[in-house]
Amino acid sequence: MLKLPLLISNDPTCSSELSEDIYELHLSAEIREGHDYFNIYVDGILREKLDKSMIYQRYFPRELNVTLEFISTSDLPVKNGDRGWVLKLKNQKSPPIDSVTLDESMPLYTVDILSINEFDIISVCAPETDELELIIASDKTLLQNYVLFDETDYIGK
Repeated sequence: MLKLPLLISNDPTCSSELSEDIYELHLSAEIREGHDYFNIYVDGILREKLDKSMIYQRYFPRELNVTLEFISTSDLPVKNGDRGWVLKLKNQKSPPIDSVTLDESMPLYTVDILSINEFDIISVCAPETDELELIIASDKTLLQNYVLFDETDYIGK
């Protein structure tokens, strides 16, 4: 078994000089499914397990400690050209958040999903007793191109 943890944390000596307040984590992974996987920890708490070949892209505030852990359970080594993964990190300013709160006076909110730009964040809130429903009314849009979150951790919080 192989474990390779990579800790991504804020360097306090340069944070005051940077205007960027989040970083983009972009992982392109071709793994041996059933043998290799990644764990994503945020401040020591397991948030996601990636066990398929994929492109993974998330955004995290600079003040959070993120650990990307690669684990291989196979006794066979990864051969050159067999599989691989690439990790890219990029500092950037957090995007503006379009916040909407549903209530009795505004029970519905609609948005043309094709008008959403890359990095746009739309936050829709409702009372805890209500149920949110997402309806995609077009076959031209694949939900795999969007990241959906329950709660407020759209940028790793």
